Amino acid sequence: MHEKIGKGWKTWDICSVTSFVFLPSRVELSVSFIIPSISYYCRDLAWNEVKEFGEHALGGGFTDVTVTILGNEFRVLSASADLELVVKILPLKVGPGVFLAGEVSPVWGGEVEISQTQETIRARARDNELVVDSPSSPQYPGWDPCRGFHLDFPGDRSTYLRVNSTKGPSEIDPVLARAESAWLADTIQADRRRDGSLNSDTPSDHTRASNSGADMVG
Repeated sequence: MHEKIGKGWKTWDICSVTSFVFLPSRVELSVSFIIPSISYYCRDLAWNEVKEFGEHALGGGFTDVTVTILGNEFRVLSASADLELVVKILPLKVGPGVFLAGEVSPVWGGEVEISQTQETIRARARDNELVVDSPSSPQYPGWDPCRGFHLDFPGDRSTYLRVNSTKGPSEIDPVLARAESAWLADTIQADRRRDGSLNSDTPSDHTRASNSGADMVG
């Protein structure tokens, strides 16, 4: 159990609700926000920036959180499996001149070699390589305070980030929907087991739906 939890993409950086950490390599992909006109930059979005917590799978297979930044609202969704991670940042209420960034950096003393060539960021750890890019079109503000290797985007449109994936928006949206369905199936199964209404030794339709829904392929 602990070995399984200690691997893959997690959201255990308690300093930011919009950061994703790959374990055991300790590489972090953070969604940060920039408003150049007032020299505002925020990477570490704490709990007081959270408007709503959506579903959150224990293993990190699906996450959903809505945050507020100076009156602007964004919904950040993610799905992951093994090395692959896809993230969608959906603007709900955005004023003019707001940008967002996907930043890649080591965390918790991770020994990672990071490089960037145009719109691709590579993070090389001892046992794997993570390739971060986006099917969305980057746009860099004149004032860019980001601390790590990063890609910037205008905040007034849906933005997608992906790691070790070639999926486009039309493929990522169904992946997110399946991951959310898998989370729901797991939750229903857990509730039934707790209530004593499901034999844990017998596979159920919910179990099969959960397993297939978590598959990122397709």
